[in-house]
Parts: sequence; structure tokens; C-alpha cells
Amino acid sequence: MALKKILICVIALISLSACENIDNRSLKGFRVDINLRMKSVWDTYGCPGMGTWQYFNYPKRIPSNFPYSATSYTGLGGVILFYTTSGLVAYEAACPVEQKADIYVHIDPDSRYEAVCPKCRSHYDAFGGTGSPLSGEAVTRKVGLNRYSVYADNSLGGYQILN
Repeated sequence: MALKKILICVIALISLSACENIDNRSLKGFRVDINLRMKSVWDTYGCPGMGTWQYFNYPKRIPSNFPYSATSYTGLGGVILFYTTSGLVAYEAACPVEQKADIYVHIDPDSRYEAVCPKCRSHYDAFGGTGSPLSGEAVTRKVGLNRYSVYADNSLGGYQILN
């Protein structure tokens, strides 16, 4: 397990050094506003520790009991909130290669550190906080996962995800 974590960190560092060539903004024009500002909402739907993640998709009502409102937006294919080595990071879930709402990346259950597209089979660095491509068509096209901003609300005890 320790060797696997070291390997992931090495891959992340290599990805970071190539960031200037990777397009992490290939999916534009999709609104994101996920309100996790209340501590009770954060405690239920947030990411409590490193390596944990949550998927949000308003049209599909995922998570099923999340208190979405008329002002909630979850991008094109949903949003993955991930607690990474660099803190909380929110990624667009739609694969940047496929660019369709119904084709979105999933966190690989075996590694829990990579996001994988079920269609093009591209792998992305989720745990390192970069969203950089690790393999597949995404490497060839030099596209990574789009990132959204995560803001802490210290007065209410939670976070808000916005673009």
C-alpha cells in the first residue's frame, strides 16, 4: 500500500510538471453552485478525510436526499468533490475527451486515487489535486479534468462549490 501511494505521488509530481501543456478548461459554460455551507449538510454530504469523495448531480438527484435548490447547478456531468493531498478539490465529472453529460468519470474503486472514463478509458489524477491525464486518449489530447472552486464558510462550518 505504501508503494502504491509513493507511485501515485510520483505520477502526480510528473503531472504537475506538465501542467502548462494540459487543458483543464476544455468544458466551459456550465454553471456550478453546490451549497454545503451549513455544518449539518457538510457533515452528511461532505468529504470527512483524505481520499474520500462525493459525487453531485442535480438532474439525477445524486446524492438522493441532498437539499438541492432552484439555484443549484452541477456542471455538465456532475461534480466530484475529492479530499486530496492539497485539500478539497472539485472536478467536473464529465469526461473532457467525450464532452457529454451522460459520460462521466468515476473514482476507481481499486485505487481510489484515479478518475476513470468508462467510454474512452482515460485515467486522471484525482488524488493529487491536478485532474491531469495519466493514460488513454486524454493524454494524447492533453486534456485534464476541469476544476471548480471550493470556498470555506467559516461562519456556518461548511463549504460551497462554485465556478
